[in-house]
Amino acid sequence: MYLTLFQLTEPLPKELAEALLKKVSPDRRRIFLRQKGEEAAALRLLPAVYTRAYLAAALGRDNRELQFAVTREQKPYLLGNALFFNFAHTAGAFAFACDRSPVGVDLEKPRRMRRNLIERYYSEGEKAQIEAGADPVLIWTKKEALLKLRGEGLAGILSADTASMQDVFFDSRKVGEYFLTMATKTPEKPEFEILTLEKLVKAALSLEDLEES
Repeated sequence: MYLTLFQLTEPLPKELAEALLKKVSPDRRRIFLRQKGEEAAALRLLPAVYTRAYLAAALGRDNRELQFAVTREQKPYLLGNALFFNFAHTAGAFAFACDRSPVGVDLEKPRRMRRNLIERYYSEGEKAQIEAGADPVLIWTKKEALLKLRGEGLAGILSADTASMQDVFFDSRKVGEYFLTMATKTPEKPEFEILTLEKLVKAALSLEDLEES
């Protein structure tokens, strides 16, 4: 089990972005190039290239051997399911999680949650946790991580009752200015690190380039 958080603190140099684009699929390149704004573009490219770097190293594979597909809900997965992964991004940061069983991750900045949203989307058990002092945004990260674990979209948020889960394990934490939650079927603590740009770039540039199409 592995969980990491990366915070983008400076613009991605153009030359570096061009080098990293060669490491990801043509579809991912097009997504990057469609983004408006340097931060938004970087936070689409960096998780994709780090996912490839981590999986290639963990599995001992060439970048060109990694084959991905997406579920009906557009959740990417590695063909063969040797490892499962998920990532999330929010303003200025992304999180990546990996496990040998399905996994979901969510990342949010703390904010004031309106009472009408709590009344509408939170279960009675979750509301009781909030009354006892739990942060509603942290609980929201658990709900979204659970949906990602299940491979469901936000339409399933009402059924994502994190207070009653018996077979899902949550690792929730406050990291700097972010709430971060990983949801898995594995009752273990993940290896956690703060990912630096230096480490990410070093891992990514070790990957083989992918052909354009």
